[in-house]
Amino acid sequence: MKNIKKSLATGWPSGAPTAPQFREFLSQIESRKITKESFQLFLRGGSHFKDRARIRNIMGDDIIFPDEVSLACNIHYSDEVLLKLSRSMPKTRILQELKKKGFALVPGPPEPMSLEQIAEALPYMVHEQDVQLLKERENIADIQIKSQWYAIKKKGVRRKPKNKNIPLPGVFVWLVGIFLYVRGERIFEDEFLRFDHSIGIGSNTANGLDIGTKLSEVYSLRWPFSYDLDD
Repeated sequence: MKNIKKSLATGWPSGAPTAPQFREFLSQIESRKITKESFQLFLRGGSHFKDRARIRNIMGDDIIFPDEVSLACNIHYSDEVLLKLSRSMPKTRILQELKKKGFALVPGPPEPMSLEQIAEALPYMVHEQDVQLLKERENIADIQIKSQWYAIKKKGVRRKPKNKNIPLPGVFVWLVGIFLYVRGERIFEDEFLRFDHSIGIGSNTANGLDIGTKLSEVYSLRWPFSYDLDD
């Protein structure tokens, strides 16, 4: 048998799913939501991320791993995509900066997704009429969210960021939705954020995200800010 590091306090393998993940897994079994693919990914325990404990120690709950997405949302990541995400994990210096400045780090979907597909994968996050509203806008309808790491500041900023630091609406919906489904935390619950001169998204409540175009009627608008991991 290969050597497996264990915590002296708990005897729990360092690369194994955490106790909360295990409870979530059992809950999904009872509700019959778990799929064969999710079960297989759970058994692998995120094994593609060999330094998972070190990354978690830096980021705490502000990082979400692909296996957590799979368990919470029944979204399956292939070994190829998991390997890609593992190899593209930001370096320690970047992780420390993300944590210090209040960013969340979330994996993209297992394959490129449009806003419509994201809305289908994450029910109740965005309403159909709002998807149609965004689809009508140029340069938004056909843009797909990629299988890569995304980092977004968990609070809006007052000063407009550079264009490369303003996430696409679809990326925003994905990140906020994944954080809610996995962590149960509604980031941007009390904020309405500007994306361009006429599109705003926010008010993350039990009714989902509010997407609108009448920004002149909303006061104290802030901007979303995403970290450019390609820098």
